[in-house]
Amino acid sequence: MSLRVPRQGSASPFRAWRPHVLERLPPRASLLGSLVPAAGWVPDFLTPSAPAFPGTGVFEAIRATSRERLATDVQRLSSHRRPPAWVRQLADGDRDTLDKVADTLAAYHDIAIAPFTEGEDEFGILSFAAER
Repeated sequence: MSLRVPRQGSASPFRAWRPHVLERLPPRASLLGSLVPAAGWVPDFLTPSAPAFPGTGVFEAIRATSRERLATDVQRLSSHRRPPAWVRQLADGDRDTLDKVADTLAAYHDIAIAPFTEGEDEFGILSFAAER
C-alpha cells in the first residue's frame, strides 16, 4: 500500500515523491497510520475488490463495509497493538468514523496517487513501477 512509502525515509526509491506527498497531506491524514502499519497486514476493508461492489467506486465500497467486516479487521489489527479509541468506534460500526476514514483516503489518493496516474508523472514513479 502506498501509505507505507512516506514512512520509509529517504532510502526509498520514491524519495522525490515522498516530500511532494508529505508537504501536501492534510493533518487528518495521520489517522491512516493507525490503520495501515508500516509493515505487515493491512485491513481488508481498505482494499475492497471491485467485483464485490459492482458499479461503485472504491471509496463508496469502503463506506459500505459491514459492521462485521470492520469488527473482524480491527480485532486482527488490535492483536498487534492497541488502537486509538476512534479505531474502536470504527469496529463498532460508527458510520461517521467510517466516512472520515473514506474521506481521508480520498484526500490521500488525490494528493499521492491521482497526479501520477492521470497525466504527467513528474517523478518517474510510473516508469519505476513498470520496471519492477
